[in-house]
Amino acid sequence: MRTIWLLGVMLSVAVAAHAGDAAKQKADEAAIRELYVEYDAAWNKGNVAALAMAWTDDAQHVEPDGRVVEGRAALKATFEQRFATDLKDTRSQQTITGIHFATPDVAVVDAAYEVTGVHDAQGQSLPPLQGRYVDIWVKRKDAWYIAADRPLGRAPATH
Repeated sequence: MRTIWLLGVMLSVAVAAHAGDAAKQKADEAAIRELYVEYDAAWNKGNVAALAMAWTDDAQHVEPDGRVVEGRAALKATFEQRFATDLKDTRSQQTITGIHFATPDVAVVDAAYEVTGVHDAQGQSLPPLQGRYVDIWVKRKDAWYIAADRPLGRAPATH
């Protein structure tokens, strides 16, 4: 009888722990989704400082053309240069297509982007930039940051 009671207690603890983990993961997923909304809002305002703060100090960003930008400081400098030129007054819209938690503190996010309002060096309007990518998010001190991203190729323009 004692064995059955002990098994019942262990099962109850396991079920409660799993429910707590599921609730925590759901909250983390909601937080990450909100961070994408905030990222787009910062982009659309040209707020380079806010964009840079979304990344870890040692982040690695790969541009669709394959160029690699390493570290938050380099990302900020890249954003400053690009928002003064080809990305000036552009609008970003990101769409999350999936979130997978590799661990409780590491999330793999599949997403798509569309950036409108892009101009070339002569000021001529260009078609929207579109594509898909994977972001790796890490949780540090209860906050989520982008540690790395990789493009999956550009989607064809719809316009």
